[in-house]
Amino acid sequence: MTTPAAPALTNFDENAHHIAKRQYLQPGDGDLGGMFHRIASWVAGAEAPDARAHWAQKYFDLMAEKKFCPGGRVLAGAGTSHGNVLNCFVQGATEHAPSSFEGVMEVAKKLALVTKVGGGNGVNLDVYTPAPQAAAPTPACAAGLT
Repeated sequence: MTTPAAPALTNFDENAHHIAKRQYLQPGDGDLGGMFHRIASWVAGAEAPDARAHWAQKYFDLMAEKKFCPGGRVLAGAGTSHGNVLNCFVQGATEHAPSSFEGVMEVAKKLALVTKVGGGNGVNLDVYTPAPQAAAPTPACAAGLT
């Protein structure tokens, strides 16, 4: 038995369809409706098994009626094999000393893997200590006193 094709979402203009196709549609989606079904099914996966179909339809309706739009990473990643639905990852913690070659390469590898699946990166620079600098001399008396 085949599932009947969903009616086209006519309340989205040509530009919306173009952006979705360029940035968010996955190979099995076909169109905006297919993308919304993929996302709604993935979100409904958190519900009890017997309630998933009901909630998937509710989530689909929210998106189709323009009452809710998930972020870009959710649009592109929900229900896919890589499953990335987070917009930003902060890198910095490593098994090796952060300033060692191995530590730097470990962070670089993490940056590359996140970028590969479309995530954004930040780098925690707190682990990198600045080079020692001589302290500037302080005045003998507090500011404002003469």
